[in-house]
Amino acid sequence: MRFPSSKVIPRYIVIAIVFIATAVAILAKAGYTMTVERKYWTTVKDSSNNRIITIPPSRGNIYADGGEVLAATVPAYDIYLDFMSYEKDTLNRRKKDQHKRDSVLYAKVDSVSELLAEVLKDKTAEEYKAHILKGRENNARHLKLNGKRYINYTQYSQIRSLAKIRWFNFNAEKHIRRCYPYGNLAKRTIGRFYAGKDTAMYGLEVGLDTILRGTPGKEIKEKKYNSTVNIPITPVVNGCDVHTTLNVVMQNIVEEALREKLEELSAEYGLCILMEVETGDVKAITTIGRAKDGKYYPIQNWALSQRLAPGSVFKPMSFLVAFNDDKIELNTPANAGNGTHKFYDRTMRDASWRNGGAGMITVAEAIERSSNVAVSTTIDRIYRKDTTAFINGIYKLGVGEDLKLPIPGYAIPKIRPRMWSGTTLPWMSIGYETEIPPISTLTFYNGIANGGKMVRPRFVTHLTRDDEIVKEYPVSVIRPQMAKPEAIANIQECLSRVVKGKHATGKKARSEKFEIAGKTGTAQIWSDKGFQSQYIVSFAGYFPADKPKYSMIVCIKEGPGASGGGHCGPVFRKVAENVMALNLSTNYALATDSINAHMPTLSAGDMNAMERILTELNIENDLIGMNDNYYNWGSCNYNNDKAILATENTSGNVMPKVIGYGLRDAVFRLENLGLKVKAKGVGKVTMQSIAPGTKIARNQEVIIWLGNRKGNENDSTMTAQNNKDNPRKGNGNDQPKTKAVNPATPQKNGERKG
Repeated sequence: MRFPSSKVIPRYIVIAIVFIATAVAILAKAGYTMTVERKYWTTVKDSSNNRIITIPPSRGNIYADGGEVLAATVPAYDIYLDFMSYEKDTLNRRKKDQHKRDSVLYAKVDSVSELLAEVLKDKTAEEYKAHILKGRENNARHLKLNGKRYINYTQYSQIRSLAKIRWFNFNAEKHIRRCYPYGNLAKRTIGRFYAGKDTAMYGLEVGLDTILRGTPGKEIKEKKYNSTVNIPITPVVNGCDVHTTLNVVMQNIVEEALREKLEELSAEYGLCILMEVETGDVKAITTIGRAKDGKYYPIQNWALSQRLAPGSVFKPMSFLVAFNDDKIELNTPANAGNGTHKFYDRTMRDASWRNGGAGMITVAEAIERSSNVAVSTTIDRIYRKDTTAFINGIYKLGVGEDLKLPIPGYAIPKIRPRMWSGTTLPWMSIGYETEIPPISTLTFYNGIANGGKMVRPRFVTHLTRDDEIVKEYPVSVIRPQMAKPEAIANIQECLSRVVKGKHATGKKARSEKFEIAGKTGTAQIWSDKGFQSQYIVSFAGYFPADKPKYSMIVCIKEGPGASGGGHCGPVFRKVAENVMALNLSTNYALATDSINAHMPTLSAGDMNAMERILTELNIENDLIGMNDNYYNWGSCNYNNDKAILATENTSGNVMPKVIGYGLRDAVFRLENLGLKVKAKGVGKVTMQSIAPGTKIARNQEVIIWLGNRKGNENDSTMTAQNNKDNPRKGNGNDQPKTKAVNPATPQKNGERKG
């Protein structure tokens, strides 16, 4: 049979033509793609194989003036076990893997549970074992091991480093959180973040947010062969570290002294600012208020943000204007009369009006006695016909300046641009008709202490990045000379007499160790319904009076019986004495006793502080168990001439041992565990109501006793209670109760004085 070539060959030809045409079409399309569409497909390749990612910067730290960390960004972790990730698709393989992993699980669960209990310290080994086995029974994909609290990097590393935990499919979620090692110390000035958000709420965290935050970087993750290459586009710029003027020790002194007085008076709130005279550096600042539970906590920073009627602390400003205009001298007569004086239909009264008043006195004595009548009649006599000169004089002093502070929400003084009535001038001269935030009042007194040179309050000295200075903030001068040197000297003399004079209203601010100068103030609070029976009392001044180093203002809001000198003066004196004690120079070489040498005794507590002290004293020390936490707790023992610092770090819901701690370290550590602390006595902690190692819960109360015995009758809680039970006595400087009126309208009754 002949091959039917006439039929078959045409078919093969058709097939060949189709293949050839297809090949040509493919080659043509490939050529078209490689040439005409080259740019388009390159873009497609880049978009599919490459991915642009954003690299977040590290937020800068905030430091105190001594280098202590006030705010820092630290890693924190949640750790989990996944019991299902190793199971395969096929049923037989899944069962085989399940059996193998379960064998490891039951063999290792005891040792792993013991490790977790030792590292995390929030559950016992038995509780961890039950927790893990229950998770396996439920085929948990995300069994959380730590409780509500994150664990730190050291704890995470300890757990991750164990090979046996890898059989459990251990994984972790990393979080970045803001850490404040000193707790609530200077809380409102440093700032805080909204919970779970990358947004600051207040303080320097907000005011310097762009500086602290830095600039994100970008890079391309490009796939090449079997690997991924990161190609930088823009580099990440980490945030700057902010170095503040705040002093940790001084801040603690200020807060403790103010809180103690507030508890004694059961006052609504109080504030205090401590400033360095020459530089304007704010060393400490706080506003503390009473909460619903009756305890005192940091509240809104009213030291900066609240405008207040200054009261009698304004009187030196009034007389400085007159001194500068050569209208008065220290011995110029000032008539206090019988303690009352009528300006149109309003009556001005002194505290001594019931005793017949002070009569004819001098200008210097008017400030010393804080006489409303003497000050207001003198200023009214001089400037009644030219009130604009008085107001301009106040502005020339720099009192009304915008201080341009780095903390958002600060207030600007409100001073009347003109007189509204014939009574405005006399009442303005004694501290009404104006509203000035405490920080501005202090800036004035700091200028007086500085010989007339008014400097701007400074919160930040410089910025650094990678230990290199990026920017410096020099001392900023508002007024090189507020007034004539002779006028400044006159006011300085008046302020000294307020504390040490025969008729001193600020005698309770007097110190036996050095001289203090300042002015008392009491201002009745005004509302839409008239004057309230509440007062802002204050004491503003500087110390030492002969060579001023620091200036300070203390303000307290309280009810009837309030007294600036009687209540704020003691706080001023206590802070001043403690701060000056810090400045005493010590020559350790001269103090060395080579014959009877002995090592210093250190309280248990903050290990970082112990290390700094020992290093400063040139004592060799060895650290045992220190980790990268900002808090390390423990005690100090000696081996011959070497100090051994051994840590005792606990976490979670276990009560630590605080016996041997000082009050500050004990309260700080226990409150960070969520406990409510009551302290009794003075000295070191000798007893605690909850035994070390006991499980604790948040908001649980713990009592610590300080000193040598339990139940010290002079403990702080009893003192506070006694003061609540005993009515406060007003001093001779208190005003009688008067009918409430609007300060901008005629008033028939007198004003309180500072």
